Amino acid sequence: MNKTWFKRKFGNGHGEEVTHSWLVYSPSKKSEFCICCLLYSWSDHQSSLEQKSGFNQWKTHERISVHENAKNHQEYFTQWNEMERNVAENRGVIDAELQSQIEKKKQKWRDILTRILHCIKFFATQNLALRGHRESLQPDDDSNMGNFIGLLKLLAIFDPVMTGHPTRVESHPGSTSYLSPGVQDEFIHMMASTVRQSLLRSIRKAKYYGLMFDSTFDQAHCKQMLEVVRYVEADFERKTVRIRESFFGFIQIRQKDAESLVKDILKHLEKEEMELQDCLSQYCDNAAVMAGHGSDFHQRISEKNNLAVFVNCDNHSLILVGVHAAKQDTMMVTFFGITEALYVFFSRSPHR
Repeated sequence: MNKTWFKRKFGNGHGEEVTHSWLVYSPSKKSEFCICCLLYSWSDHQSSLEQKSGFNQWKTHERISVHENAKNHQEYFTQWNEMERNVAENRGVIDAELQSQIEKKKQKWRDILTRILHCIKFFATQNLALRGHRESLQPDDDSNMGNFIGLLKLLAIFDPVMTGHPTRVESHPGSTSYLSPGVQDEFIHMMASTVRQSLLRSIRKAKYYGLMFDSTFDQAHCKQMLEVVRYVEADFERKTVRIRESFFGFIQIRQKDAESLVKDILKHLEKEEMELQDCLSQYCDNAAVMAGHGSDFHQRISEKNNLAVFVNCDNHSLILVGVHAAKQDTMMVTFFGITEALYVFFSRSPHR
C-alpha cells in the first residue's frame, strides 16, 4: 500500500490534489477497502474493494481510479456523505433517539455517583464510620445498616435523583448500585490520594520543610513509623504566612536499627519526590536509636544533609527524666516492676 494512492491529482496542470476519503487500509488484513461501497453495496458483482477480503493486488493499483469513476461507487459515496451529515447534525438518524437515551442514563449515573461521593467525603471529613453491623439495604429490626446507607435512604426521600435508587437495588439484588464496601473503599483511597498530592504540591511550592517521625504499633503489633511534615505556607497576595503540620501516614519499617530506618525513610522521600537537601529540621524522640550517641538516626541524616538541624522532643525528654528519677528509689522500682508484671500477666490471656 502506497500513501500516494490516498490522493488524486487534478488534470488541470496546477498540481491540485483531492483526498480519497472513501479509501481505507486495514493493517490486520493488509488490504484496502472502499468504505462507502462496503457499507451500501449489495450487488452480486462486487469488486474486491467492496468485499470483506479487500483489495491487495498492489501491482494493479490502477483499479482505484476505475472504481472511483464507476457509477455505483458515486451513488454509494453520495449516500455515505449524506449519512455523515445527518449523524453530525443528529437529523434523520434512527440512532439519534437511542443516543439521547444513553446520554440521559449516563448523566443520571454521574449524578448518583456525585451524591455518593459527597456522602463518603462528609463521613471522612467528620471522622465518622460508614458501615454498620450489616451491609444490607434491608436490615433486621435489631441491626444497624450504618451511617452511609442510612444517609442515602434519607437523601432519597428529598432528592429526585436518588429517589427510587435504594428501592431498585433492593428489588434487583446483584445489580449495579455503587453502594458496596469495595466502592466505598475505592472512593476513600481516591480522595486520600488527591489530598496527599495537594499537600505535596504545597510542600514543593514552599520548597523547605521539616520532618517529624515517631514509631508506634498497629493492631497486629507490627512496628510502624508515622510521618509528619512541617512547612511554611505563604500567600503573597494576602500577605499572610502560616505554619503547617501535615500528617502523611505510616511507613512500614522492617527493622528497628538506625540504618534500616534511614533507608526506609529515604526510599519513602524519593517515592514522594521530596528532596532531602530541602529538609532543614528533623524532629524525633530521645530514644537511643533516634538520638543516641554514635551512628544513630539523626546523625545519619545529618551526614547526608548537614542543614537538617536535629530538634528533640521535650515531652519525651520529660518522660526520660521521670524514668531515670524513678530508678533512684528502691520503692519506685519495686512498684513499677510489680505493675509491669501484672500488665504482662493479664495481657497474655483474654480469659485473665
